[in-house]
Formats: sequence, C-alpha cells, structure tokens
Amino acid sequence: MGSFVPNLRTMKRLVLMGIAAMFAVSTFAQTKPKVDFTGDITSDMTFSRDTMYELHGLVYVKNNATLTIESGTVVLGGLAPDNSNATALVVYTDGKINAVGTPTQPIIFTSAKKPGEREYGDWGGVVLMGKAPINKVDPLYENGVIPGTFGGNEPAHSSGTMKYCRIEFAGYPFEANRELNSLTLCAIGSGTTINHIQCSFNNDDAYEWFGGTVNMDHLIAYRTNDDDYDVDNGFSGHVQFGVSLSDTAVADVSTKNGFEVDNDANGSTDVPITAAVFSNMTIIGAYYDKNFVDQTGNHGRGAHIRRNCAINIFNTVWIGWKEGNRMDGDNTMSNYANGIGFLQHNMISGCITDLNVANGADLTQFTNFINDPAQDYRFQSNTTDAMLMNPYSYSAPDWTPKAGSPLLNGANFSNSKLASFTQTTYIGAFDQGDNWAEGWTEFDPKNAVYDQVLGLDNIDFVKNINVYPNPTTQKLSIEFDLATNSDVTVQVLDLSGKVVATPLAQTELFGGAQSVSADLGGLNNGVYFVVVKTSNGVQTAKVVLNR
Repeated sequence: MGSFVPNLRTMKRLVLMGIAAMFAVSTFAQTKPKVDFTGDITSDMTFSRDTMYELHGLVYVKNNATLTIESGTVVLGGLAPDNSNATALVVYTDGKINAVGTPTQPIIFTSAKKPGEREYGDWGGVVLMGKAPINKVDPLYENGVIPGTFGGNEPAHSSGTMKYCRIEFAGYPFEANRELNSLTLCAIGSGTTINHIQCSFNNDDAYEWFGGTVNMDHLIAYRTNDDDYDVDNGFSGHVQFGVSLSDTAVADVSTKNGFEVDNDANGSTDVPITAAVFSNMTIIGAYYDKNFVDQTGNHGRGAHIRRNCAINIFNTVWIGWKEGNRMDGDNTMSNYANGIGFLQHNMISGCITDLNVANGADLTQFTNFINDPAQDYRFQSNTTDAMLMNPYSYSAPDWTPKAGSPLLNGANFSNSKLASFTQTTYIGAFDQGDNWAEGWTEFDPKNAVYDQVLGLDNIDFVKNINVYPNPTTQKLSIEFDLATNSDVTVQVLDLSGKVVATPLAQTELFGGAQSVSADLGGLNNGVYFVVVKTSNGVQTAKVVLNR
C-alpha cells in the first residue's frame, strides 16, 4: 500500500488554547500538517480533514480497497518522482473512492504549489476506471497514459461516491493528444454516485467520459483550457444541471468547445453508440458580446456534435460562442434526422453563428431540422437577452436568471429519454433565486489558502479587527483595516468550523478602514468566530451570541 512521509517543515501548528473559556475578542491560527504520499492503495484507507495529503506520481486505488476522504480534506497534486507533473489519483476497476464533502466542507483536489503560483496542468487530476459497457475493447486510456484496461458488461458497476468536490489545476499533458483531465470517467457504471463537482483551470477537458453508464448532476466547468464536457466511446449515462464558463484569454489549439461529442475517434458504428442524455445545461463561451475579439483564435462551438454520435441534449442554453451548434458529418446528421438522437427545447443566445456544419453535413438540412417545431429551439441575438444575473464575472459569477428571463419557461420533459430526470419549468442549470453553485465553490483557487483550519497569515495585512457588541443578541458590526486593496470574504463559523453566515461574499475592497454588518438572529446562543479572508491574510475574532 502507499506510504506516508511526514514533511516536518510544514507540521508546525499554533494550537488553540482554552477556546471554550475565552470570551474576549481573539485571533488564532491552526496550520494543517502535510504528508507526502506515494505508491498504491491496496487496503482500505482514510484521508482525514485535519491533514493535507500531497500525492507524488500515479497513486492507484485497487485490490478491492476503498479510499475514504473526509469532508474538508485537501489533496494536493505534487511532482512525480521524475519531477514531472505526471501525478494523478487513479481509482482502478477493483477499487472505490468514498469522497463525500458537504456544502460547507467540500473536498479539494488542487495544485501543491503555493497561493499565487498555481497554474493550468500542475498535476494530472482524478481518474476513475469502471466495468460498464464501452464501444472499444480493452482500451488503454489515452494510448497508454494510464496503464490498465477498463470496461465490461456491468452497467450497474460502482466505483464509489464523489460529492461536493473541487478539482483544480489538473490536466497534465504527457505528450500531444495524451492528456489527463480534471475528472476522467472510464466506463463508469450507474452504481457510482457523482454530484456537485467543480473543475477549474484545467489544462485539457474538465470532464471526459469514455463509455459508461454513470449518472451525474450539478457540475461546474470553470475556465477550462479545452472542452468543458467531452463525451466519447459509447457513454450512455444521464447528466442534469451543469454549467460552464470560458476564459476569454485561454483556449487549446485543438479548439475549445462546450460539448465535444464522438462515437469514437474514427466515427465508427461500434456499439454502444454515444447516446448520453444531458438536460438543463448552461454553457457559456468567451464571446460576452459580438464585439469580442478572440486573441487565441481557438474559441469554438457550444456543441460540436460529430463522428457518428447520437447525443441527446434537452432544456439547455448556449451563450456567447463563435458557433452555437455544429453538426459534423452526414452520418451524424442522419442519426438525428432518423430519430436516433434528439436536440430539443434548447436556446442559443448571442452566438456569432447560431448553426454550422462540417464534413458532409448539409447546412440546409441541419437548419430545417433545428427549425422544426418539434425541436422547439429558440434563438436570442445577444448574450444579455438570456438575462442572467452576473454570468461573466470571474470573481463572483451568478448564473441564475433574472425576473423575466426567457429561460424561466419553455422546459419540456415529454421525451421518454427524460423519464428519470428531475422535471423543471426552466431551461438551463438554475432556477431564479436558486444558486446551487454558492458556498462550496471557489472562483479564485489560484490565491486560495488551503493549509489553515481557521488561519492567521500575514497579520499585518488584515489588522485591528473588532466585533461589537460582544456579546450580542443579534446584530453585529465587524470592523477591520486592510493594508491595500483586496478581494475580501467575511464569514461566521461555529465551533465545528461550519460556515453559518456570510455577511460579505468575495468583494473587492479598497485599502483602509472597513465595516461590515451581520445578522445572527437565526443562530443558537453560543460562541462563534468571525473570519475575514483575503488573498494575503486571514484574521479571526470570536463573538458570543447570548439573547
């Protein structure tokens, strides 16, 4: 099994002393210890939230072992033994992962580099291998990047559970066309549970499915270099509620797409055919308006449907792409003309070209197909016509619809392929006022501080913190000084570390004196901690609620 190697330089801690007995304002720090991890996991093992785990090389979970990762745990992708970035967590066909985070304590897979230094492709990512059907016999993942075969005849096979997890700065390229993704799903079965996943700053795709039957929901692809949702080799699972946001300055030379879908690399008729079902997706490209100039030259299509696939996409909106939907190949087009695949009840908003074709597909046929009333496509001229709250923000995006948005109606679940889906009235990933992407997500992971429980880092940057009245019966004033301008988040935590209130979500503040108000009226009497987070420092003050 794998081995732990203590990193003594990072095991220094400031211990909290007598918290329960202290009722005056205080500041404190607790730095998590870190251990280096190499080798395979061949028996059941737990990664605990009070320790950081830095992986080195390809770490396999196999031999019927289960890797349990506690909520709030941070797993780092470090350098491989050859000093390359070829590090990944690989759950093999006879292994399982049990990574169950919570909305307030997500599990974080991220780069081992320091805040401010993290970049695309710092490590490989998370790879799951299962035994569900795939249309390629005994495949080697990406031509042998990950040794071992996967796939089989067990559609209900389970690889475990992943909930409320973030995967950041993954996507190491071994060589051209041989890359890892943030989350790579190789023949994963429907017995696997995967939901509430955020993949950010990935060097290849955010999510890539090679066959399989797994069902997934509540997915985020944030500022991915290549494709957001890449579907291959007979994937036939169900995916509902997903969002992506492109980075205007980043796009892979192979062309960055929202969806990229193949039956296989050769466009064969091998079965099972790629016929996954997606619904309620919000896919946002780089073209925030039609005057945007793509300096990369590589931002492409909201959906590139090609190589004899028959993917089904319902109740979805594409916003701000060079091309909304591209149909590629006459054999692919025939799958939709003959009712093998479905594209229905969707919207294209603010794209330079709504529809396009390639490799033998006929544009007139594709246009007539989409404009058939049975498809119920709607087209909007501008990205703003979709009426989302704040879709293009990189610091605090809000993809929920505004009142009056055309996305709030028009969803349809009458197609039999949607029988098991959650029925909504709205198109896209979000209902009005229901932002499921809040709380467990992180939109500035490059500068996030992950090694502290309730940290105190660079006390001179955030200082003079004061909370009053203290004790308080409900209302609380929070004052502090900033050395310079910074993005700031203010949270209230209970004694277990759970976030119970966020008086200030990530907001840029100017240097100098600051004042924030909080309402603790919905909380029980007791001791709480006010945490002021910036990219350069964290300060904490204790407050007593006593009515």
